[in-house]
Amino acid sequence: MWCYQLFRSWFNWHYILKIRGKGLNPSYIFNRSIIRFGTAICSYMKRWEKKVSIGLTLKQVMVIILDHICHKWQDLLGAFEQLLRVDASEVHWFLWNGPQFHILSQPQGQAWTELQDLPEDPVYEDLADG
Repeated sequence: MWCYQLFRSWFNWHYILKIRGKGLNPSYIFNRSIIRFGTAICSYMKRWEKKVSIGLTLKQVMVIILDHICHKWQDLLGAFEQLLRVDASEVHWFLWNGPQFHILSQPQGQAWTELQDLPEDPVYEDLADG
Protein backbone atom coordinates (compact mmCIF):
# COMPACT_ATOMS: atom_id res chain seq x y z
CA MET A 1 0.00 0.00 0.00
CA TRP A 2 2.89 2.35 0.80
CA CYS A 3 4.41 1.80 -2.67
CA TYR A 4 1.04 2.49 -4.30
CA GLN A 5 0.65 5.76 -2.41
CA LEU A 6 4.22 6.78 -3.22
CA PHE A 7 3.69 6.06 -6.94
CA ARG A 8 0.38 7.90 -6.90
CA SER A 9 1.96 11.02 -5.35
CA TRP A 10 4.83 10.96 -7.83
CA PHE A 11 2.49 10.48 -10.80
CA ASN A 12 0.13 13.26 -9.65
CA TRP A 13 3.08 15.63 -9.33
CA HIS A 14 4.46 14.91 -12.83
CA TYR A 15 1.43 14.21 -15.01
CA ILE A 16 -2.06 15.34 -15.86
CA LEU A 17 -4.79 13.51 -17.75
CA LYS A 18 -6.63 14.83 -20.74
CA ILE A 19 -10.19 13.59 -21.18
CA ARG A 20 -12.42 15.05 -23.87
CA GLY A 21 -10.16 18.08 -24.22
CA LYS A 22 -10.14 18.94 -20.51
CA GLY A 23 -7.39 18.59 -17.95
CA LEU A 24 -8.17 16.12 -15.20
CA ASN A 25 -6.33 15.40 -12.00
CA PRO A 26 -4.82 11.87 -12.20
CA SER A 27 -6.36 11.16 -8.79
CA TYR A 28 -9.60 10.53 -10.68
CA ILE A 29 -8.11 7.41 -12.32
CA PHE A 30 -6.50 6.20 -9.10
CA ASN A 31 -9.67 6.77 -7.04
CA ARG A 32 -11.95 5.19 -9.62
CA SER A 33 -9.63 2.17 -9.75
CA ILE A 34 -9.69 1.79 -5.94
CA ILE A 35 -13.49 1.80 -5.97
CA ARG A 36 -13.72 -0.65 -8.88
CA PHE A 37 -11.08 -2.97 -7.45
CA GLY A 38 -12.78 -3.16 -4.05
CA THR A 39 -16.15 -3.74 -5.70
CA ALA A 40 -14.72 -6.44 -7.96
CA ILE A 41 -13.35 -8.31 -4.93
CA CYS A 42 -16.76 -8.14 -3.22
CA SER A 43 -18.48 -9.21 -6.44
CA TYR A 44 -16.13 -12.17 -6.78
CA MET A 45 -16.84 -13.22 -3.21
CA LYS A 46 -20.59 -12.92 -3.77
CA ARG A 47 -20.41 -15.12 -6.88
CA TRP A 48 -18.19 -17.83 -5.37
CA GLU A 49 -18.93 -17.78 -1.64
CA LYS A 50 -21.16 -20.85 -1.71
CA LYS A 51 -19.05 -22.77 -4.25
CA VAL A 52 -15.50 -22.31 -2.97
CA SER A 53 -14.31 -21.86 0.61
CA ILE A 54 -11.43 -19.44 1.09
CA GLY A 55 -11.79 -19.08 4.84
CA LEU A 56 -13.56 -15.72 4.72
CA THR A 57 -17.19 -14.89 4.17
CA LEU A 58 -18.52 -12.18 1.89
CA LYS A 59 -19.49 -10.16 4.96
CA GLN A 60 -15.97 -10.40 6.41
CA VAL A 61 -14.38 -9.30 3.12
CA MET A 62 -16.82 -6.40 2.79
CA VAL A 63 -16.04 -5.26 6.36
CA ILE A 64 -12.28 -5.39 5.64
CA ILE A 65 -12.64 -3.36 2.42
CA LEU A 66 -15.11 -0.88 3.94
CA ASP A 67 -12.80 -0.41 6.92
CA HIS A 68 -9.85 0.27 4.60
CA ILE A 69 -11.82 2.78 2.52
CA CYS A 70 -13.20 4.49 5.64
CA HIS A 71 -9.71 4.94 7.10
CA LYS A 72 -7.66 5.68 3.96
CA TRP A 73 -10.09 6.94 1.29
CA GLN A 74 -13.10 8.28 3.20
CA ASP A 75 -14.11 10.67 0.41
CA LEU A 76 -14.64 7.63 -1.86
CA LEU A 77 -16.99 5.83 0.54
CA GLY A 78 -20.24 7.08 -1.05
CA ALA A 79 -19.25 6.00 -4.56
CA PHE A 80 -18.02 2.63 -3.27
CA GLU A 81 -21.24 1.93 -1.37
CA GLN A 82 -23.29 2.93 -4.42
CA LEU A 83 -21.33 0.55 -6.65
CA LEU A 84 -21.78 -2.26 -4.12
CA ARG A 85 -25.54 -2.03 -4.70
CA VAL A 86 -25.09 -2.78 -8.42
CA ASP A 87 -25.88 -6.35 -9.49
CA ALA A 88 -22.69 -8.42 -9.17
CA SER A 89 -23.03 -9.61 -12.78
CA GLU A 90 -22.73 -5.97 -13.92
CA VAL A 91 -19.33 -5.37 -12.30
CA HIS A 92 -16.63 -5.30 -14.96
CA TRP A 93 -13.98 -7.00 -12.86
CA PHE A 94 -10.52 -5.50 -13.13
CA LEU A 95 -10.62 -3.84 -16.52
CA TRP A 96 -10.79 -0.13 -17.19
CA ASN A 97 -14.28 0.76 -18.40
CA GLY A 98 -14.02 4.50 -17.92
CA PRO A 99 -13.49 7.21 -20.50
CA GLN A 100 -10.49 7.18 -22.83
CA PHE A 101 -7.71 9.40 -21.51
CA HIS A 102 -4.29 10.66 -22.50
CA ILE A 103 -1.38 11.19 -20.10
CA LEU A 104 0.46 14.50 -20.50
CA SER A 105 3.42 15.99 -18.66
CA GLN A 106 2.31 18.39 -15.95
CA PRO A 107 2.91 21.92 -17.22
CA GLN A 108 4.89 24.16 -14.85
CA GLY A 109 2.44 27.07 -15.00
CA GLN A 110 -0.69 25.06 -15.64
CA ALA A 111 -2.81 26.92 -18.21
CA TRP A 112 -6.11 25.10 -17.75
CA THR A 113 -8.48 24.56 -14.89
CA GLU A 114 -8.04 21.06 -13.59
CA LEU A 115 -11.20 19.03 -13.03
CA GLN A 116 -11.27 16.83 -9.95
CA ASP A 117 -14.17 14.65 -11.08
CA LEU A 118 -16.15 13.92 -14.23
CA PRO A 119 -19.81 14.96 -14.01
CA GLU A 120 -20.91 12.12 -16.31
CA ASP A 121 -18.95 9.44 -14.38
CA PRO A 122 -18.29 10.78 -10.85
CA VAL A 123 -16.01 9.21 -8.30
CA TYR A 124 -17.05 11.52 -5.48
CA GLU A 125 -20.66 11.30 -4.40
CA ASP A 126 -22.54 14.07 -2.68
CA LEU A 127 -23.85 12.11 0.27
CA ALA A 128 -26.60 14.66 0.86
CA ASP A 129 -28.13 13.65 -2.48
CA GLY A 130 -27.98 9.90 -1.78
